[in-house]
Amino acid sequence: MDSKCERSRLQAGTMRRTIFVKTFWGYLIITVLVALLMTLFAFQTIKKWHVRNLTGDLHRLATAVEPVILNMLSGKSTPGDVDNYIKELGKALSIRLTVIIPDGRVLADSLSVPSGMENHGDRPEIKKAFVGEESEKTRFSTTMMSDMLYLAVPVKQGDSVNAVLRLSLFIDDIEGLRKEIELQIGAVAFILILASLLLTYFISRGIAGPVIELAAASQKVAGGNFNVRVFPRDKGELGVLATSFNEMILRQKELFEDMAGKREELTAIITSINEGLLVLDREDTIILTNRSFNEIVKAGDPVGKKHWEVFRSSEFYELIRRLRSDGDRVSGEIQLNGQDFIASCTMLLIRDAVVITLHDITERKKLETIKRDFVSNVSHELKTPLTSIKGFAETLLEEVEGENRKYIEIILKNTGRMIRIVQDLLILSRLEERSKKIKLEVLDLNELIQNSMKQFFPVARERKLEMVLDAGTVAPKVRGDRFSLEDMFTNLLDNAVRYTEKGGVWIRLAIENQWAVCEIRDTGIGIESNHLERVFERFYVVDASRSRATGGTGLGLSIVKHIVLLHNGEITVKSIPKVGTTFLVKLPLLL
Repeated sequence: MDSKCERSRLQAGTMRRTIFVKTFWGYLIITVLVALLMTLFAFQTIKKWHVRNLTGDLHRLATAVEPVILNMLSGKSTPGDVDNYIKELGKALSIRLTVIIPDGRVLADSLSVPSGMENHGDRPEIKKAFVGEESEKTRFSTTMMSDMLYLAVPVKQGDSVNAVLRLSLFIDDIEGLRKEIELQIGAVAFILILASLLLTYFISRGIAGPVIELAAASQKVAGGNFNVRVFPRDKGELGVLATSFNEMILRQKELFEDMAGKREELTAIITSINEGLLVLDREDTIILTNRSFNEIVKAGDPVGKKHWEVFRSSEFYELIRRLRSDGDRVSGEIQLNGQDFIASCTMLLIRDAVVITLHDITERKKLETIKRDFVSNVSHELKTPLTSIKGFAETLLEEVEGENRKYIEIILKNTGRMIRIVQDLLILSRLEERSKKIKLEVLDLNELIQNSMKQFFPVARERKLEMVLDAGTVAPKVRGDRFSLEDMFTNLLDNAVRYTEKGGVWIRLAIENQWAVCEIRDTGIGIESNHLERVFERFYVVDASRSRATGGTGLGLSIVKHIVLLHNGEITVKSIPKVGTTFLVKLPLLL
């Protein structure tokens, strides 16, 4: 817990530094970049404006001086007069003036002796001016050994250019003025950056503070503390966020408490269940058990282990395999540690998990075994005396005459019925034995049914009943026990013939999907709908008096169902009173 809190504090500290630093430096860099760009832009703009302004002043001066120079050149003024005028004007205006005649020679210059100056005919601005165009140029002066701004203006008389008046300024003078202005702008920019730095610091703290507080509160909530609250500092978006955060935490606390309560209830319910309960994930790992299951397997805490590490059961493994491949619910009998259980398996599609409940049927299985052994033993014990009684009764019947004969016949009839009941009970006992090994072989159902039908043809002819087999070209084959299946068909046909007074019995063979289907339909007395669910119970008869009259034992259909289940088949019945009954048997088809 301490290490978790320490980790939360470290994360909160790191977040505090990260948010503040990112916000502060982000604002600062943007502010500095904007200030620098604006300063550079201002420097360039001021320089261009200053040069343009000076050029305008030179142009206006040249416009004023041009007529004077033209008049002096057209009159009786000597070159010395022109040179003196230019020198006086240049001194008065603090600029350099030069007059160049068409052959490139310098006629007058305010700062130099014209005769000592080189020919200016090759100067770019001079060339352009002599063709009648005013020209501006900034370049290095070889005469003055300095960078200068030149403006060359043609001195025209009509359409001819008599001379060129060139006005120039030292760039150093312009640069000095520009640097002074730029220095002032730079000082202002520096002050603005310092002010922005302070402002950015407080803005960053104002933004990062609530976010850091929310982050710290979130860390505490992640650690399970739902009592933390965030107090909004303003009514803006961050205030709304803080209020919403508090409401969310309150709601989470309520949901968490509700979930915790339900979890405790569920745990208590699961613990109190008498049946064993376990839950497997998709990897067959045990993720939940209850106390009853732990007592069954006696393996300590099985959570986190594979189910085969806790107990070994081929039946259980087969149930899980069937559940994952065939459907969402299966059940079957398994054995664990010498106990018998009904395992009900259900698939949870949300997590792809399997929930298994184990219902202990050990005592029930013991009772069934006791009951089966009792029935088997009693049947065996009754078989011999009943056979003796029947034998002696048959002997007496041959010797007794008159009215006493009917009593012997009654004894024989009921003895025969009891013998049939004993035989059916013995058959049921054998079918119910789990250890019974049936002899499986490939069988032709068409042949089996025909063999079973032969013994009923005499009775059917005597009662004028039809008995028809409709197999067409179908010859379904199954894997089963010949004698058990013949008993099944014999019992079904016996019921159909016994309870049919007119009409007939029709048998249909077919193949449907992966099933071999046998349908036995009669036009007998039928069965009421409220009896249909119980007709396969042992000793259950729809009409006891009619059953005794026909010699029924009430065990035939129970034997039929046991044989069908023994072959992994299905059997259903449909009936309408006074119309007839239809039994539908489905057996796995041999593919």
